[in-house]
Amino acid sequence: MPPSDDPSDVTQSSHVRGVFSRGRSVDVPRRLRLFVAAVISFVGVYAYDLLVHPSDSPLVADWRPTVVDLLFAVSLVGFALFVVAPLWTDRERTARYWRRLHQNRLAVASFAYLVVVFVLGLVGPLLFESAADPTRTFQPPVGVGASRYVVPNCVGPTTDALCYGSLRHPLGTGPYGRDMFALVVEGMRVAVVIGFVTSMFVVPIATVVGVASGYLGGWVDTLTMRYVDIQQTLPAFVVYLIAIYVFGRSLFLFLLVFGLLGWGGVARVVRSEVLSLREEPFVTAARSAGVRRWNVVRNHILPHVRETVVVAATRQIPLLVLVEAALSFMNLNDMSLLSWGETIARGTQGVPTVTWWISTVPVAFLTLTVVALSVFGDALQDVLDA
Repeated sequence: MPPSDDPSDVTQSSHVRGVFSRGRSVDVPRRLRLFVAAVISFVGVYAYDLLVHPSDSPLVADWRPTVVDLLFAVSLVGFALFVVAPLWTDRERTARYWRRLHQNRLAVASFAYLVVVFVLGLVGPLLFESAADPTRTFQPPVGVGASRYVVPNCVGPTTDALCYGSLRHPLGTGPYGRDMFALVVEGMRVAVVIGFVTSMFVVPIATVVGVASGYLGGWVDTLTMRYVDIQQTLPAFVVYLIAIYVFGRSLFLFLLVFGLLGWGGVARVVRSEVLSLREEPFVTAARSAGVRRWNVVRNHILPHVRETVVVAATRQIPLLVLVEAALSFMNLNDMSLLSWGETIARGTQGVPTVTWWISTVPVAFLTLTVVALSVFGDALQDVLDA
């Protein structure tokens, strides 16, 4: 870029150089240091429980953390540090976002529902017992009657050979006597884990690949985009089907496969955003002032693409929730995992037209969750782009 004879350009260049020369020693952000410390702590606790304590004596009574629990805890810490904390400290921006979101009543309702799903999915399994009880099988929901031939031991009131549901099981029970509300909460837990853990994989990988490809260009752009092309020709669904015959069915395998293979589309969106940002005047001025490449990316590129990454990742979550439900319905996931798909599959066994609530209740919550995620994702893009 040829030097300019305009004094204002010289002044601007000097100002930019003075601002960024102080940032040439790359400092690790405080939130990133806290995140790394939390990850090390979680891994230490998990390793201590796994290696030091015998299998019959876990660190916490009646509970032994799994790899999925570890990933979920790490994703929650990352969400708190990189999403909640910035919104909490920048109250003005948060208020501006809320005013924009509040203009869309359907988006507000979707957001409120998703908050309930998150809270219940996080603490609900600890509060609501989902253990099987053979003496309470096929109890109908409140206000619904079922034949006494179907309900062997009616818990609620009986009228004209019909058993009616009670408040002890407001949504009824399943074929093993599990409370349907507790099963719904277990399904919320699985949906929340899928959303947070897969985002923990997708967001950083897509950001790094998209920013590197768009900003560096050249052979880096060629290699990364060709790899993305190759990766997207092999669907994650097919990889998962192959992997379960090698490693067995598990939620961890699902999260690993779809998290590590689901970032290609998001990386392309980030790359397109970076290509346009790279030619913006403030980025050109920073490069002309001799600012280091990493500082330009950190201070000028990343703040503008993080919203794009969040929106793109949010739009993937409802699809992954549906995919997991479909896999569970086809018995291609861990059968001990009480997800909505597994509950729906069990509801189709026997006489589904008589015990319709076993499959209808989880279908209703699955539909509401997917629709709420889709509506909120679209509204989020409008809020951030306004």
